[in-house]
Amino acid sequence: MNGDEAAERRHEAASWMRIAREDLRVARACLSLDPPARGVAAYHCQQAAEKLVKGLLVAASTYPECRDLLDSVRTLTVWGFAYRYPGTEDISEPVPGEVELRRTIDLIERPGERLQAAAAPTDTGVPH
Repeated sequence: MNGDEAAERRHEAASWMRIAREDLRVARACLSLDPPARGVAAYHCQQAAEKLVKGLLVAASTYPECRDLLDSVRTLTVWGFAYRYPGTEDISEPVPGEVELRRTIDLIERPGERLQAAAAPTDTGVPH
């Protein structure tokens, strides 16, 4: 991979992270409503985790320190649809509580910040 390709991958990974941060912001906002919109917050947690994983894949780097995160967000798949569509009442997945949602937001945020730092362009001293 040449320097231009690496820079392009870093840029795309950073773009995925920007969208993931927005999903986390919306998840937090949902929890601040009265009453909290926990199902919608869960959906946005799942979406943020998905975008984080996409950012990691685009970066095409190994992130062994993120293995625990990737294993833990795998269970969020059901959050992507269980609380968002009619006819899903038969899904036995209970809406997560506020404590679980806040813990999940934090869990997604930490490696997301590391990916963002890794995806940031490095200053090579060469003008762009």
